Amino acid sequence: IGLEYLQAVSLFFLLSGIPLARLYSTTNKVETWGGCRSFWWKRFARLAPMYYLALVFNLFCCFATAEKLALKPTLESFWGCALLVQSWFPALINVGGVLWQIAVFAFGYALFPAVSRAAKPLGLRALLCGMLSLYIFSAGYFIYLCVAAVDESKSNESSEAMNVTTAAWIWHVHCIARLPQFVAGVCLGEVVERLRITGMTYEFNAVTAFTVFYSEGEDGGASLAARRWSLCADWLSVFLLATALLSPLIRAYFGTSARDMASIGLEAFLLPLHALWLAAIVFAYHRRPEQGDVGRWRRRPLGRCYTREVLSWKPLVFLGDISLAIYCLHIPVLFVYTMAVAYVATGDWRLTTSIDDVDLRVRASYIHMPLQWSLVLAVSFAANKLFEQPLRKLIISKSLCDTDGALRRANNTAAGRNGEEREGKGEGQESPPLLSKQTRVGDADDRLFGAESMSKRVYGTYD
Repeated sequence: IGLEYLQAVSLFFLLSGIPLARLYSTTNKVETWGGCRSFWWKRFARLAPMYYLALVFNLFCCFATAEKLALKPTLESFWGCALLVQSWFPALINVGGVLWQIAVFAFGYALFPAVSRAAKPLGLRALLCGMLSLYIFSAGYFIYLCVAAVDESKSNESSEAMNVTTAAWIWHVHCIARLPQFVAGVCLGEVVERLRITGMTYEFNAVTAFTVFYSEGEDGGASLAARRWSLCADWLSVFLLATALLSPLIRAYFGTSARDMASIGLEAFLLPLHALWLAAIVFAYHRRPEQGDVGRWRRRPLGRCYTREVLSWKPLVFLGDISLAIYCLHIPVLFVYTMAVAYVATGDWRLTTSIDDVDLRVRASYIHMPLQWSLVLAVSFAANKLFEQPLRKLIISKSLCDTDGALRRANNTAAGRNGEEREGKGEGQESPPLLSKQTRVGDADDRLFGAESMSKRVYGTYD
């Protein structure tokens, strides 16, 4: 409902590292050039259809809503967004709007194979120190921009001088601030996977707070650790919700600029808590009892993690399935709805003088919110089912066809080599096996958190 949407952005970049580490880093699927190409192609198929569909819709809204539209800056912004550079040059962000986050993810996915290979030989201590360093860099960049804005406003009192709120927004959308968070998310995914699979060893006891909650041992120790992580996740959820509820109060008493500054500041400095919250949600999970262990497990029941239960609620899972479409399309859908309201009220659907003007001539009141977001969900669901999923499968199928062709050529080459070896060494010796479809990177057996249905639901037929 928009109470604190800004703080969630950092959470998304951290969150992306956990499934990436489980799907690709721990399975060594990006160790080869073919694996990297497969990964990049799948990420392109995942992001590109909805990104460019939303970009075209945004361009239509710019022409439809603005009374006076400067054609050259608008087209420059459109092509900058089409080339995914708006997060490096925030002046180009107007047409793309919220799509800047997808552009940052594209650069993060491009770096992921290199980051994954670099993180693999590192120990837990090095990974945690790396996460801390990346957090300090990102937060330090926020402080640098704000201090620079204050100095500029003191030395230049003109209206063109950058103020602190503008500096905060530049940090919010800039790749220099966001890519470290993405890399920190990959490091977090590596840490979570190693601790989830192998447990905590004594040599890290004095270094990391994970020791307080996570430990090796029998089922009883694991059950106790899961309960402690459940409490950690739930209390952090309460704290993060409290920070979100403060946002509308700050806006009501101090104005929009103060709200934006406070929200982006929380986003910049609460990254360690976001990382701990995500780790707690993963570690709060514990296996269900086996059939022969029912009596023993009933005597020692597991604690409930209310955060996991809420996030597993089927309506929220459904929203997660179409979340990319919702994120990309909600702005143009809301603009079209507001244009209709303006036309009914005034006879003119145009909302603003230019795309740089954020003050709309007509705004839909809060009573329109249920209908607005019902329309957003309907359009997003239709776009996901009729456009995004079919096009994604088509793009990935093209990649798999190319892979099959390379596989056949490799098999033919291997067959010829085996024939030559049999002629030289005799028929009795066993020849090396030919390549099979099971050896190709990115086959349909990829899993997200070990669940086939989840993999197919989130990533499509071929993850």
